[in-house]
This record gives sequence, C-alpha cells and structure tokens, in this order.
Amino acid sequence: MLKGFENFQWCPEQDKAFEDLKQYLENLAVMTSPSSGAELLLYIVTSSSAVTAALVEERMVEETPKQFLIYFVSEALSGSKLLYSEIEKMAYAVVGPEAPALFSELQDQGPNLFSPSGHV
Repeated sequence: MLKGFENFQWCPEQDKAFEDLKQYLENLAVMTSPSSGAELLLYIVTSSSAVTAALVEERMVEETPKQFLIYFVSEALSGSKLLYSEIEKMAYAVVGPEAPALFSELQDQGPNLFSPSGHV
C-alpha cells in the first residue's frame, strides 16, 4: 500500500469505474489497412488552434455499418498557421506535413478515392 493511504477503501463504486475504464480501453479505435477498392471517408475538423483529419472505411459488421480508422493526424497550430482561414486550415490538415503518410494509405485506392464513380 502507498504511504498515506492507510484508510483507502475500494468500494463497489470504484470497482464499477475501473470496469468501465477497462471496457473503454478494450474498445478504442485501432488503425487498420483499407480494403482493396473500398470507398474511404475523410473527416476534417478545425478549431482556432488545431487541425485534425481522420480517414475511415465503412464496412458492414453484423448487418450494421461500422467505420474503421485507416489513418489519423492531429496538429496543434502555432505561429503564422494560427492566422489561417478555416478553408486554409482544412487544406493544411490534408496537405500538411503528414500528407505523405496519408497519401501512402490512399495509393492503392485508384478511381474509388473520391467517389464510387471515380469522379471528383
């Protein structure tokens, strides 16, 4: 036991919180490889000081659509990047320093990259 915790008691409330934490950690999103020819979705989120992009693939699991994480990037903006407009931040999220890694995930997607018909 840690020093100073002589009166510590583990009650059902703490046990439930611990079980909830374990369940949450067991179900965290894990990055996967995209299926060949699959249509991918790109989510872009910006704020005044950060940009985030998530590339996902939607697959049917037990007759329910479920999204699987393919790639994720998030960056806290600093310096002149804080002055970017919203559209500039969105573009930066896609073509910023992490773009080579993002696009390497997309290289096998061919014409399905943007839409089922291959048109942008």
